[in-house]
Parts: sequence; C-alpha cells; structure tokens
Amino acid sequence: MNKNLIRISAFLLISCLLLSAASLLFDGGYWFSKGWIYDRTSRYAAFSEETPQQIDVLNLGDSLSICAITPPELYRDYGITAYNLGMDMQWPVQSYYALKHALKTQTPKVVLLETNDIFYDNTLIAECEKTLSEFLQYHFQFLRFHNLWKIPFKYRSIRTYFKGYTINEAGCHYTWDKGYTFDNTERYPYTKQQLLQLLRIRKLCEDNGIRLVLYSSASIQNYYTMRKHNTLNDFVRDYGFEFIDANSDLDIVGIDWNTDTWDNGDHLNLLGARKMTAYLGNYLSKECGLTDHRGDPFYRNWDDMLPVYDEEVRKMEGKTYADLEKELGFPKY
Repeated sequence: MNKNLIRISAFLLISCLLLSAASLLFDGGYWFSKGWIYDRTSRYAAFSEETPQQIDVLNLGDSLSICAITPPELYRDYGITAYNLGMDMQWPVQSYYALKHALKTQTPKVVLLETNDIFYDNTLIAECEKTLSEFLQYHFQFLRFHNLWKIPFKYRSIRTYFKGYTINEAGCHYTWDKGYTFDNTERYPYTKQQLLQLLRIRKLCEDNGIRLVLYSSASIQNYYTMRKHNTLNDFVRDYGFEFIDANSDLDIVGIDWNTDTWDNGDHLNLLGARKMTAYLGNYLSKECGLTDHRGDPFYRNWDDMLPVYDEEVRKMEGKTYADLEKELGFPKY
C-alpha cells in the first residue's frame, strides 16, 4: 500500500514538473508575438506583453464584451486605460481565472463584466469540468495553448489587437422598431453555478480593492426583453452588485440597429463600439472617478498606439479579419 502511494505521489510530482517545464516553453506572449496564436486565446496570450501596472479597467465576458469597447478610443477621449480580456463563449469561471491571470501583472481599478454569459444554461457536470479545466490551465499554461501544434506554421496571424480589440467595420442593415417593454416583470433563469462564479469574481475583486461593475452591452439579439435586466436588478437588490444596462439607456447610447452591428443586431461593429465606449467611458470617469492618464510619460506607449490604430481603421474600412482569413485559406478555429 505504501509503495503504491509512493508511486502515485512520484507520478504526480513528475507530471507537475513536466507540465511546468512545458509551460515555460509554451509562453503565450512569445508565440503570440510570432503570429502563431490566432484563436480565441489570443487576447489571453497577448496580455502578458502589457506593461505592468498600466491597466485601470479590465473588460471581461463573452463575445459581446470584446466588441463593446475599443480601448484606443477610450484612452483618446477619456485618458482611461482598458484591456478586453474576454473571448467567444467565455463562461463566468473563465472570467474568474482571466482576472487571476491579469492580477499577476496588473492592479485594475475597475473590472467590467458583461452579463450575457451569466445566463448560459450549463449543466452541473459541464460546469465542474470547465472549472477543473480552467484551474489546470491557470497553473499550467501549456494546457491553455496545447492546440498550438495543430496550427500549420505557414499561417501567421493577420489580426492586429489593440488592447484586446480587433477592428470590425462590416455593417448589417437590421430593422428593429421595438425596445424594452419596461412593464415586463418576468425573470430570466440562471443556474446556481453561474451565480457562485459571479460571487467568486466579486470576492476576488474585493480582496484586491477592485470595483466590480456588471454591464449589459447593446445587443437586441441577446437583450430583446426585460427578463435578463430584471434578474440582474434582483442581483443588485439581493447581493449589492453594481449594474448598468445599455439596452435600457439606448436613447443615451444612441445605437442605430440599422448600422451599428455586423450580424443582425447581435455584436457591435466599430460604429457601435464607439458609442458603447463613450457610454462606458462617461460612467467610468464620472461614477468611478478614474484618472485621466493623457500626457503622463508613463503612458507614452498608449499615445504612440493611436496613429497605428487610426491607420488600421482606415485599412479595414468595410472589412472584417474573418473575411480576410477566409480569403487567405486560414483553417477554422
């Protein structure tokens, strides 16, 4: 019995050492800089290249979050430094570990958490599997980028990430003449697991002196009734969360569903992102009191980023990176 225990312990120790060594070799920032990471983990990989202690706002959530804020324009107009560290279909548990990852090098003042992923209908088993997977990937980075070997090295990323934002100037004419029905009192269901992860994120924020703000980005496909809004207001009442909803403030945000999304009212394009950025920037500067860093020599690299961003906006007029990748024959990811 003792021999078996020793063998198991030795096996686990060796496995941990090998995974740790592999994680050093598969540093995400290095492979991202070479253009060999261009899947949904790109923002996570690129984050390690950020100058330490420069990010004041961390924007987390699923695909709605990564197209809601354009950090270069948030900095240009408000002097606020932000990074989009979400990804497609990001679960709350993934947002939790993304925040832990960010805290290795940054101490943001505010975490913005887009709320759509709170309502994913995940089973308990799936949630447990995802939690274990994220725990292991957080401690052994090699596991997060283990798909790298599948990517043909003849392909290099053509995407330019501006603090986690990729420019999308495609438009989609979508007519929607309805809005929230404010007398709707129905609630959208959520799982206990998702609420638990949300509370874990808040606890991590509290432990690090970070202000957590839940927000719903403008998306008529995901927030077409008051049901999610009502549930989130219950969270405000019952748990003391801070919450703002662009869909109930559309007259302030100024979203035009005919021009400001690229996929029928679901995700914002650059036009929509600019409006959401202004909406959130106003909240962050006035309600959260964030510092204007424009003119501060420590943030000179942010000033240097702006002309590069403007040139990329010009080059991408009417285009998306996904369309360009398809034309070049990139493998799907």
